[in-house]
Amino acid sequence: MEVTPPSRSPRDSVIQDNVDQDSGFRSSSGGDVDAPDPSTTDVADGRDRGKPGDSNTPQPATAEQLRETALRALEQGQDDLAFQLVRQVMRMTPDHPQAIFLHALVLGDRHRFHEAIEMLDELAARMPATRLPAMGQTAEWLVLAGNYDQAEARYRTILDEIPDATMVHRHLGQLLLQQGKRIEAASHFRYLAQRGEVNQDELRCLLSLVKPLPKQLESGRLEPLNRLAQSRNQMALQDLDAALEILQPEEHQTSRAGADANRQAVARAEASLRARIQALRNEWDAVRQWAESVQPDAADADGWFAAGCHAAHQQNHDQAIRCFSRTLLIDFTDVDAYDRFSKSLRAVGQTAVADEADRRAKWIRQTQDIGNRLTMNQSRDRALVAKLVTLLQQLKRPVEAFAWQSIDLVFAVNDAAISEAEAENAFLAIGEQRERLLRSGGHQIAPSFILCGLEIDALELRQGD
Repeated sequence: MEVTPPSRSPRDSVIQDNVDQDSGFRSSSGGDVDAPDPSTTDVADGRDRGKPGDSNTPQPATAEQLRETALRALEQGQDDLAFQLVRQVMRMTPDHPQAIFLHALVLGDRHRFHEAIEMLDELAARMPATRLPAMGQTAEWLVLAGNYDQAEARYRTILDEIPDATMVHRHLGQLLLQQGKRIEAASHFRYLAQRGEVNQDELRCLLSLVKPLPKQLESGRLEPLNRLAQSRNQMALQDLDAALEILQPEEHQTSRAGADANRQAVARAEASLRARIQALRNEWDAVRQWAESVQPDAADADGWFAAGCHAAHQQNHDQAIRCFSRTLLIDFTDVDAYDRFSKSLRAVGQTAVADEADRRAKWIRQTQDIGNRLTMNQSRDRALVAKLVTLLQQLKRPVEAFAWQSIDLVFAVNDAAISEAEAENAFLAIGEQRERLLRSGGHQIAPSFILCGLEIDALELRQGD
């Protein structure tokens, strides 16, 4: 999913699966919509009007017919026609929730987001049954209007009430991704994978959380919405100079951030990523200054990586191992962290664990290389997919492996290697395996596996270390 203008089809509503009836809309399909004569019932079917007094004499169009035609016009890009029709509908049924919702969709399609959002918020306040579909739709408009924090809040509110709203997970995951919050985004994409509803773009994002795969940037689906995402994109292109330049502190950043909790969080995330990049560039004075003033929080993978690099530079390898362990427990796709983890392990004589960390880094790099190659040429190379599945199984990531197996079945059908019936049976078998795995809890990676055999208790990973 990419952040795009509001869907023209209400079947694509972000919470359609759960509250479609509340929205009151029906999706329609068919040919182009011709401008109708709203005074007749032949709006949709174009019947001959006949002569006055004949049995074919048309009757005045109903509001429902006009709504249906306006909706089809909106779906097919005939915005002016949809706008004309919805104004007639509003004159006929100004208080009808379907009419109000459709009117808001037309306004949103014209980028009149403030009016559209206000209209649906008022409708939701007056008719609670419309609150969730209205919240989902307005969240999309808030993204387009650049109000990302408000959009996030609305998506999260929906998930609080409807945790299995898959389209909300998809929309929120994409929004987080485009803000550089890749680890948070991954939690939503993993949920979609557990449901068997994840797509290739989302799966490729799960292969690398610190930064995108380089070829993903060419798709246009990762258009950055803030400095954090811009910097991560430059890291993907291996341009650390540009990545660091993007994150240079802005004038008055601290005072401005202090007024808002979300801005504070963004400022902390930027500082942690800046410290990571400075560590990769061996700018140790800058990393030391950061480390002396900041304590990474529990979810700050970039911060723990930078802290680990700082500790290793000071030859405090026990502390470095603890910091890199924290990084990997948050993001087990971080090959740089595995590399540094291995070096510190060797420095304290834990050669066997270091060898396993090197092997782990090698496997992860291979998954990322394959993901990149599959993106690069839109390849349907089934041998590559099979290798990726094997690697993911070795890395104890079976849900992702199942998802790639399902994608391989699509490739196989497209290549006429198997029949659709055979693919359907295989899909069902994969689904059953996935469900058994989820019920058993076998999809969760043991921390000791992520840490190549080290136990958390032995590392004394206490808050504040």
